[in-house]
Order: sequence, then structure tokens, then C-alpha cells
Amino acid sequence: MAVPSCGAVTASAAWSTQRAYNYAPGSWCIKTTWGQVSWQSDGNLVWYEINHYPWSRTFWSTNTWGKGATKLSFQVDGNVVIYRGTTPLWALGASSNRTASTQFFWQVRSAAGTPCGMSGLHSLRHYQINPDINPLHLKTIC
Repeated sequence: MAVPSCGAVTASAAWSTQRAYNYAPGSWCIKTTWGQVSWQSDGNLVWYEINHYPWSRTFWSTNTWGKGATKLSFQVDGNVVIYRGTTPLWALGASSNRTASTQFFWQVRSAAGTPCGMSGLHSLRHYQINPDINPLHLKTIC
């Protein structure tokens, strides 16, 4: 299974109620120096811990590998959806409180020296501004 190359550190994805973004399998990722979210060529969206030599670990995934996923969609309603054709396989969840100028973000963050120790607290946060709702969805792990 190939993880898309994520050259530069780009810790968040941003989109708005004005435009949706769609990606084919294997063509999208975000990362920090400690974590990476990758839309893999096998159709699975996976959040990895990286740069934790000599190993890395999987924090979370959509478990959509091998199900024929064809598109990762960042939608104008704030939802993040994986489709097979027009059939949704997985969805993060939309925002019910939005305006024509709402902006959405999906961000991966890591912080060392937390109660989790040196491995740090890692979070994958889905939030919006205008109106501000932080977070819409949040996953954290030590």
C-alpha cells in the first residue's frame, strides 16, 4: 500500500462553503513533524505517527481499504466524505451552523511535554470559523 508523498509540512486542510475539493486515492495528505494524515492509494484515510524512530504507529483510520473508494471529498457543508462512485463509504460529519462565508479546517497537531510524556499529545481536529465552532470533531491520543 502506497502512502502519498507529503513533502512539505502542511498541518491543515482548509476549504469553505464556496468550493468543494475532491481527490483521487493516493493524492492527498497533511502532516506535521510528528503526524501525517494520508489518503492512500488503497482507499483508506489513515492518521500515522511519524518520526518516532525506530517505529511509527497508526492512530486512526477510516477502514475503507479494499472497498473501491474513488474520491475523498471536502464538501461545502464542512463534511469530509469518502465515496465509491456516488455512494458514501465514510463521513466525518457536516456542520449544521454555517453561513455563505464559513471556512472549515482539518488539522493535525502534536505537542510534547504534555501529561502524555515525551511522546506528546496528538490531535486531529475538524473546526470552522465564521461562525466559530471549535471543534466540530476531535480525536486525541497519547
